[in-house]
Amino acid sequence: MTAGGGIVEAYPEQTEQQPPQRGAYLHTGPEELYTRYGFTRVRKIAKWRWVMRTEVQAGACSGGLAPRGRSTGLSA
Repeated sequence: MTAGGGIVEAYPEQTEQQPPQRGAYLHTGPEELYTRYGFTRVRKIAKWRWVMRTEVQAGACSGGLAPRGRSTGLSA
C-alpha cells in the first residue's frame, strides 16, 4: 500500500516581532514550528497569520507521522 502525497497548508501564528500573547492565540501553532518542518510562507491572511505550504511526496509517511486513526501500513 502506498501513501499518497500532495500539498499541505497550515495557518500558523507569526510570533517574531509580535508582542507576547496568551496561549489561546496559538491554537494553530507558531510559524517557527512549521518552518522547521519545511513549510514556507505563501500569503498573509491577517496581521500575524500566514498561509504556509509544503509538499509531501507519495510514500513519505513514517510511523510516527500518520494522521490519527490511520494506519501507516508498517508493522511493528
